[in-house]
Amino acid sequence: MALTNPVLTRMLSPKGSEHLSSYLSACREDPDLKSFDSSLDQLINKIISSLATQAKTQYLPLDSLMEVYKVVFELSQNMVDIIDKFKEDVCKNKELSSLVDLYLKNTMETLHLFNTVDKFVERAKISQLIIRFAVKQFEAESKDTDVGGTKKKKKYAKTLGELNKFKARGDPFGEEFVAHYKSVFEQQVKLLEDLCAQKDLNKLDKKLKKVKKWKYFSNAFFGTALVSVLAVSVLPLAIIGAPLAPVAAPLGLAATQLAPDAAQQIVDAWREVNEKFKKYEKEVVEKAHNDLLGLRKKSTIINKRAMEAICTQVENLRGRRSMILKAVDIALEREEEEEAT
Repeated sequence: MALTNPVLTRMLSPKGSEHLSSYLSACREDPDLKSFDSSLDQLINKIISSLATQAKTQYLPLDSLMEVYKVVFELSQNMVDIIDKFKEDVCKNKELSSLVDLYLKNTMETLHLFNTVDKFVERAKISQLIIRFAVKQFEAESKDTDVGGTKKKKKYAKTLGELNKFKARGDPFGEEFVAHYKSVFEQQVKLLEDLCAQKDLNKLDKKLKKVKKWKYFSNAFFGTALVSVLAVSVLPLAIIGAPLAPVAAPLGLAATQLAPDAAQQIVDAWREVNEKFKKYEKEVVEKAHNDLLGLRKKSTIINKRAMEAICTQVENLRGRRSMILKAVDIALEREEEEEAT
């Protein structure tokens, strides 16, 4: 079963892992859901292969990152097929239709985020080359004995020129990527929050009288969301492995801290929904609304914690880059002082 994979279960608390039994039970009862679970299992294995690469090399190469990108795309395509299967019911339910629209928008943003990573990595590579060349220039100019002689050469002129280029390029990752990553993660949390809210069984169209259909849709939606969190949490590994890794490391730390919270939130919501379906089958729905209000509250708390953690790591990122720039500024100031004398 896909969601019993050790990589996913390690993201959950022991209590959360126990709740996956409802999913396993649903897979045994529904052949279609079992088939969907098999497709999830294949996609998870692709992500695990990328994680294995990262474990050996300490970073995620771009080709492995593209494999994860393909997983997200396939995952989205599978979910679109399911949505299409339920399109008549989705169209009749305004709340569910709105939720599907949010899911599709979030998916497009997530795919776009993966597409932009290579651009930021290329920027970092150029900055790395500039620093390496500056080091070589420094070594060469340190051996030059003709400084200040008849040629009137400035001390470390080429080295300082390269450092100026590095400074002018600015942060290769910058706030553009951090802002985009935060935005996508926010949307994922919002999607889960809305998903929980729309599962208020008092709002479901009772005329359908097809509880199994809704159980299938619910399990497929939650399974997709859980694997998506795993995929997005892999993304910062590519940046950590890029040149100037210390600058990007805090973002990876944030993802590592946030992914288990998001995954646990999904499982908790999933458990509640399955319990509600059991009560619905027994025609007991009185407490569904109050329980789901509690889920909305928990989703909001997760959202708040996520934003606070990311903001903290962004400040750390800025601090580390500031240290590099200070060193460059000191070197440039010394050159100006020497020229003045």
